[in-house]
Amino acid sequence: MAVARVIIKNREQHRVIFDNDGDGWDDLWVITEIKSRKLEGLRIMERPNDDDDGDGFTNREEMFLYSSPLRRALVPTPQELARQIEAARVYAEQSNREHLAKILPQIEEGLRSVQAAVPAVISEEEANPEAKKQRLLDAAASLLTQEEDRKKRTVKGFSKEAAQALGDPAAGLILGGASNGRLELMGPDNLVSAQTMSTSAVWPGGASTAPDLTGFGQQIGIWEAGGGVLARHSEFLLSDGSSRVAQVDDTAAEIDSGVLGTANLGIFNFHATQVAGVLASAGNLGTAKGMAFQANVAAYGSAGDIAEMMAAAASGMKVSNHSYSARFGWIYLSGAWYWLGGTAAGGSPNLYPGPDYFYGWGLMNTRRAAETLDQNQRTISHRTHLREHTLFNGNTVEVLVEVGSNTPRLQPTLSWTDPAYQSANSASGVDENLPAVAVDSTISMLINDLDLKVVRPEGGAAIEAWRLNPSNPRAAATRGDNTVDNVEQVTVLPLSGSYLTPGTYKLQITHKGSLRRAQQTSSSPLRYQLLTGEYQKFSLAITGNIERTSDLLRATTVDRAVTPSNMLVPLTWTSDKGLRYRVQRSLDLLTWTDVPGDITATGSSSTTTMTEALGINRLFYRVKEVNP
Repeated sequence: MAVARVIIKNREQHRVIFDNDGDGWDDLWVITEIKSRKLEGLRIMERPNDDDDGDGFTNREEMFLYSSPLRRALVPTPQELARQIEAARVYAEQSNREHLAKILPQIEEGLRSVQAAVPAVISEEEANPEAKKQRLLDAAASLLTQEEDRKKRTVKGFSKEAAQALGDPAAGLILGGASNGRLELMGPDNLVSAQTMSTSAVWPGGASTAPDLTGFGQQIGIWEAGGGVLARHSEFLLSDGSSRVAQVDDTAAEIDSGVLGTANLGIFNFHATQVAGVLASAGNLGTAKGMAFQANVAAYGSAGDIAEMMAAAASGMKVSNHSYSARFGWIYLSGAWYWLGGTAAGGSPNLYPGPDYFYGWGLMNTRRAAETLDQNQRTISHRTHLREHTLFNGNTVEVLVEVGSNTPRLQPTLSWTDPAYQSANSASGVDENLPAVAVDSTISMLINDLDLKVVRPEGGAAIEAWRLNPSNPRAAATRGDNTVDNVEQVTVLPLSGSYLTPGTYKLQITHKGSLRRAQQTSSSPLRYQLLTGEYQKFSLAITGNIERTSDLLRATTVDRAVTPSNMLVPLTWTSDKGLRYRVQRSLDLLTWTDVPGDITATGSSSTTTMTEALGINRLFYRVKEVNP
């Protein structure tokens, strides 16, 4: 073993070389990039001068770069290289194989050598040995679990043609496991799903009035349990050979190296690949077209998902998919049955309005969503159908919406990001004694409980949001006080006839108790305290309404009054009751200064008077809603 300096395409690399068996190949690279990915059948090491992935680096150069021979190479950073060596150590340790365990001392020495040869800036996660160890153990366990599962699976019982189709990307077939443990060949139903959800209506040439949507230039995050996405599937490849899918996790969890059409597909997860295909496959096979067929995919393993999601969101990720969950009840594992606790509530679809425990809020309608966004953008205020506000402690917000003629229903939906609920006995969480989280607990986990009600123009009792009964999961939703969900929806239907009474409807947003806000107190472990008397940001999505003049926040002034010592300037603006506003002033429209004293609106119009010094020839004002 030695630390070597090699030059590859004018790039200097620091490398720890392990070659205990004298075959000319780095033993650690063989473990992490060949054996752990089940690529021995491709005979890569017998073709050192070939470039299997077409990235300009030969297979042997890929070894020196410590990159995958079946994925376009990126030169690893020192800390990435250290992670790869550590991942190999964990893989060897967890695999319990004698020939791998023998090189553990060299692996550990190699890790120290790399860190000494190339100074590394270690992140906060890497500086936490326990978190680092657990992440790597999870990645290694995922590899080993999948390997054992592969040993148990065969294609016995399938026709020769069906088995061959597994390696044929044109066939569009994937291998999946049924609930009875037998294998199934699954065909692509993406197009049917896209039509059912009206997603195909927003594609180019579709029936929607909204702008065409393809996903181009957008990124979707995918977190999956049990393995990575087959990034080099033909449905994800671009014309230059690169993939729209990137496995972001470190290489111990990066299992995207398989190549369809070869004798060995590599270690990847069929479900993860299928989910990625549903979201973003190109549609080379027409019926396999993904919902956002030109989008990019950033794929992750489920281990460490919370921290990874926080980092991804901070980097600009807007949407992610999570098709995994905690397992409850009985599970068959390694030849024995295990009870994981908990119960599962079953159900069947019903025809009642409102949500249910089985289907949630029902089938997504992409076309209606896109058209609502488009309609909102076309209004002058850009907030007729979509609004974001802040509810301050002790306030009641009232938003007035207008309903026109021939409208069958008004449907506002309130949602908010509630502070995370974690009991004090968890490794990370709040610094107070919240009730412990339990399976099927009936205790509300809301920190801030907001409520939405609607008052008709005819008056009468306010219409409450939908709620479900956890004691009777099969029962239809009823109207009442929803104390458990951070999404509340009110459906306003006609009192008689087919259409609502045209006029102004009042949306009321209130809260229970004292509004709280999380403030971090520690980063390792992550802990925070809940401040009281604070605020809660919320969003409103409203359908069935039309634009009102007062939707636009507009300030006006009337004639100023001049006294011997100063100048008085009355200022009036449209407002929503309960929202907080801030006046700003400027002499040149470039630099704006806050006027002290925020103003909480008491109605749909607010007024204040500015006191200014004499002698000012020109002065500008603007009013902004306060959103911390």
